[in-house]
Amino acid sequence: MKKGLITGNVHCTGCSACAVACPAHCISVVQNNEGFYKAVVNDLVCIKCGKCNTVCPVQTPPQYSTGLYWSAAITKDNDVYLRSTSGGAFFEICRSISELYSREKIFYFGAAWENKSTVVHKYVDQLDNIVVFQKSKYIQSDVRDTFLKVKDFLEDGAVVVYSGTPCQIAGLKNFLGKDFKKLFLIDFICHGVGSPKVFDRCISELEDKQNDTVKNYSFRWKKIKLYRTQSERYVSHIDYNSNKSQNIQFDNYNKFFLSQLCLNSSCAENCIFRSKERCSDFTIADFNGFSSIFPHICDERHYSSVIANSKKALAVLEQLHSYMDIFECKCSDIEKYQSCYNSHPKGNSDRDAFFDMFLKGETTDKLINRFGVQFRIGIKGKLIRVLPYTVLFLLKKIKKRISGGVNLFK
Repeated sequence: MKKGLITGNVHCTGCSACAVACPAHCISVVQNNEGFYKAVVNDLVCIKCGKCNTVCPVQTPPQYSTGLYWSAAITKDNDVYLRSTSGGAFFEICRSISELYSREKIFYFGAAWENKSTVVHKYVDQLDNIVVFQKSKYIQSDVRDTFLKVKDFLEDGAVVVYSGTPCQIAGLKNFLGKDFKKLFLIDFICHGVGSPKVFDRCISELEDKQNDTVKNYSFRWKKIKLYRTQSERYVSHIDYNSNKSQNIQFDNYNKFFLSQLCLNSSCAENCIFRSKERCSDFTIADFNGFSSIFPHICDERHYSSVIANSKKALAVLEQLHSYMDIFECKCSDIEKYQSCYNSHPKGNSDRDAFFDMFLKGETTDKLINRFGVQFRIGIKGKLIRVLPYTVLFLLKKIKKRISGGVNLFK
């Protein structure tokens, strides 16, 4: 006998595949008390057809393929670089697809801010408009009915580019049930998704401290001279209604997120999608360890990892060379510096205790103190910040030669 949805609350990723596939329309994706989107079944309406379990990527993993090409890449367009989190891979992949299918209708899907604290999946039909999808957004997005839109567009013969977390891409792949020649899927090496409810409280408390209203929030602000060390990537930029702006390094939300305190229960060790086997065409991310893997290149800019997982992606990659400087590497190079690419690092053992106190109304400042969440820049980081990069590059090469390969600035 077939059953209704058997994926429990803990492992549900909120991808929405079950909800849009349900013929009885008895499944809704709603926020739970922690703020995460989860599937909820109306058992009174459920007809026990089992369709939900067929499309759920946790219950029925889609067909995966191992990467075919690994690289570090950076856009040749400085404007694209500045408005991107890393090296501009997402925009340039979309631009390459638009060139290859210049005579056809193309729809681009991605995660965008709906307001100052809510991220939703939506689509645009012009390349220039995908700017709303650029930049990292470290909170779970509401997928809504985008899977249905994708199916409609593909069946009408359009080209579709869909970007999302690995679990969202797996859910979409299962929902569609087959591959489409004109469908391009982009996922990323995922640390996990944070709670929209936690983020909203962090914003509210920030507004109280500033006696002002947040208009826009941006993770990983790049338009500053503070982007050399790993820790300095996490500078948030906030615009207020009073026209005041502020840069904060390691604000409370980033501390919670990086400590894995506010991640979805389906993330960390419960995630089954942290693997080099992917169902996407492209996997993108920061390219960590660039100076160690390419020691002959003196460049302080931040590169993207671009991994082609399919033959469709390889075809796009040929066009991508027109817009990005691409340096091929090995799979092991990315695995070494990206722990979430092909392994399952454990989450924070204090996660449940954190949410217990959060739901009781504890302020984020007190939660920071209670769980000892601190991120500071040491003396070495401060030195790296002030020295010219060419000097750092020469010092590293000297140190490596003297010490037999030890990288002082790793």
